Amino acid sequence: MVSYLTNTLPDLWCAQYREMTGGVSNILEFEDRGFLFLFDFTSELDDPDVADDRVVAAYGVTFPPSQERDVSRMRGYPLGVEKIDARYDRGHFIAHLSGGSLDVNLFPQKREVNRGWSDEGKLFRKMERYAADHPGTFCFARPIYHDLSCCPAVLEYGVLKQNGTLWVNRFANV
Repeated sequence: MVSYLTNTLPDLWCAQYREMTGGVSNILEFEDRGFLFLFDFTSELDDPDVADDRVVAAYGVTFPPSQERDVSRMRGYPLGVEKIDARYDRGHFIAHLSGGSLDVNLFPQKREVNRGWSDEGKLFRKMERYAADHPGTFCFARPIYHDLSCCPAVLEYGVLKQNGTLWVNRFANV
């Protein structure tokens, strides 16, 4: 099932992303600490009318973190304060407890979802906890954008449970 998902989902995500952006994109795929990222590197296009550089999807198989969270490095996340206000945290597409890294893995995430303060947040944290508590679990995060910024309007998060069911939910982020 993991092989099927990793061979099928990226093409679907890229096609849906290109629809979102009107077709102008420069999607690269790379690995960061064991997880694969689809990343729209639009700044390479030198066109002011395209979206910010941003993640299209992040996916892979969870594993316990090998190091402590680097809080000082997270503070240096490259978004200006005008884009991150009190409603947002620096969330992770793939949770630190599941082996997720920093840098490209960080995004502006609604604080009440990231911290589990709302009903939606409790569900999000439950899904993240499941993935972290079961190393070897396939999971993914797919941001859905409604503008050209790197702040997703919605985050689609999915976990392949041990019983073979794919658990997917969407979380509002604006």
